[in-house]
Amino acid sequence: IANDSRSTLEPRVTQIRHSTQDPGPPNRRFEELATIGVSQPRHRRRTPWRTSHASSTRVRRSSRMRLLAKRTQARGLLPQAATQGPVPGRAAGGDRPPRFWPGTAYGPAPPSILRALRPRPQFPVGAFGTMAHVGPITRSVEDAALVLNAISKPDIRDWYTLPYENLDYRENLELDLKGIKIAFSPDLGFVQVGEPVAKVVKNGMKIFSELGAHVETINPGFNCTRDTFEKLGFSAIYQTLKNFSPEEKKQMDQGLVTISELGKKVTLTEYFEANKDREALGLLMRKFHEKFDLLVTPTVPVPPFFAGQDVPVPKSQKRWTEWAPFSYPFNLTRQPAASVPCGFDADGLPVGLQIVGPLFSDQLVLNASRAFELARPFVFPDLGALKAFDN
Repeated sequence: IANDSRSTLEPRVTQIRHSTQDPGPPNRRFEELATIGVSQPRHRRRTPWRTSHASSTRVRRSSRMRLLAKRTQARGLLPQAATQGPVPGRAAGGDRPPRFWPGTAYGPAPPSILRALRPRPQFPVGAFGTMAHVGPITRSVEDAALVLNAISKPDIRDWYTLPYENLDYRENLELDLKGIKIAFSPDLGFVQVGEPVAKVVKNGMKIFSELGAHVETINPGFNCTRDTFEKLGFSAIYQTLKNFSPEEKKQMDQGLVTISELGKKVTLTEYFEANKDREALGLLMRKFHEKFDLLVTPTVPVPPFFAGQDVPVPKSQKRWTEWAPFSYPFNLTRQPAASVPCGFDADGLPVGLQIVGPLFSDQLVLNASRAFELARPFVFPDLGALKAFDN
């Protein structure tokens, strides 16, 4: 879907929705329609603006994906079909990193990504529970709205979902941001943001002011949520992988296997304490949004780094959670968020801007994203001019 043009996207969505009526073998359906946090080695995931640098995208079809999809489906741990009713969730520890750097679309990371939003039906519900979010990856905001129309249909087998609202997100796109109150947090109060990224994001924020929004630079008031997220997320990964054999785990993304082993060490007391911290964070953000309609942050604090690395500074960093602190706080709070391309640094590498809304404010996030897109049209690379590299 991410590579379809606007004129062909609607029939494609319809085709996928109809395919769930007679979906075929479970592992084949998952392979074609789902995503999971194991895929090709990181050296194969590259940004199209510079193929020597990582894009982190995990939306891949590979032997690793097929293996885990087949085994986990057999155990009822992952969805068997996409769109109509059951939809595979985007696990916070799985494909969150991909959304960080614009790849081809509206959410600066792989391409355009919208996450969280109203809970989309999933079945079976994965180990991440309410920390996993279903959202589209598209080349434009309008296409994201179209896909949301398709994947938000109800399914009674997912009891986490809210009552169905028959909304047309594309038809309800509004571009007027006059009077909207936006909180701009350049670092959430605790993140070290690289100067190239900070400069591009600050420049991008001018667009919202020019569109009539009231922008105030302010931090939401919470501390680093990495420990909370890792205890909840890593323990969930362990539960998902614990029955795989050592030989099977060798075929998986080794970063995923590593965090699974870390999750094994989380005690029950630590898990419940992390859940209480999550509740406190959600309450804090609800109060924050009584004053502000939207929160805007950088998508990631560093530019894309060389492909083949899990972290930008291997000597001092171990995991992606160390360089991706803007994303998972809102996995914890379940808030809707979109990642939009907002420019390039001096080296020509893409920089993303994250738009976060209050709980269930899908349409508002879409509207702000669309207004930004029209004011600063997304720039895509010339894919035909890219040098070939090992797939």
